[in-house]
Amino acid sequence: DDVYVTLRRSEIRPQVHVACLDARTGTRRWLQFVCAAETPSRGIFPELTNGLLTLDGDTLYFSTNLGAVAALSAAEGRIRWLTTYPRALRGDLFKPADHWARDLTPCLADRGTLYVAPADTPHILAVAADNGQLLWRSSADPADAVHLLGVSDDCLIASGRKLVWIRALGPE
Repeated sequence: DDVYVTLRRSEIRPQVHVACLDARTGTRRWLQFVCAAETPSRGIFPELTNGLLTLDGDTLYFSTNLGAVAALSAAEGRIRWLTTYPRALRGDLFKPADHWARDLTPCLADRGTLYVAPADTPHILAVAADNGQLLWRSSADPADAVHLLGVSDDCLIASGRKLVWIRALGPE
């Protein structure tokens, strides 16, 4: 019955919102501001982004690529938790680091853990799905891991220029 979308607008500082629309009529049921933050290009270069949502039960998860991961109530849009992480905001804008290619990477929910590969950090994060607590973050080694493919046994599988297996219980 519902369609969930992310919205981003760039004003002085880019902002991201999540909205819920009625699937039949397109009428907006709710709109929730999530966060705002500066981007590495600081408005110098045009930026195209795609915010993908993950629906697990009655919760929407959103990796904003603006330094935050959020959990929202699918019914009302209320933010259940918001977790921030250290961002990589320096580097050569003409030769961006591999992790900046993580544009189409929604959160991956598995057995109470949310795996997140934000574009604005070289790390992959594991977050407790119920409260947003950071469980672990990878080293910067898998920075070229662009897509989170799934979890098998105790391994998170990611891809980029190569396949990467990361212990789902935390890097060793």
